[in-house]
Amino acid sequence: MSTRGGTSARLVGVLSFVFFMPAFASLLYRVAWQRLLTLHYVVRAISNVLIVRVYMLGLGFGGLAGGHLAQAAVQWNRTLRPATGAGRG
Repeated sequence: MSTRGGTSARLVGVLSFVFFMPAFASLLYRVAWQRLLTLHYVVRAISNVLIVRVYMLGLGFGGLAGGHLAQAAVQWNRTLRPATGAGRG
């Protein structure tokens, strides 16, 4: 049994946990907001529309921010590589 398989399984476990926790927190927040807005607006349809709209807006802005961070990381990697001599055979 190689250590690579154990490391791979551990990485999958860590990544699964990293993706599960924000999704679980998002679900808890959605339920909390749903109950609070239902008390305020009384009509469930309006509170559902508001929650979904804000959630989708957050996903959009998060995607934009993630794209900008990824692009900055690529640029940083390109500028750092020649300075360190990495990638030379």
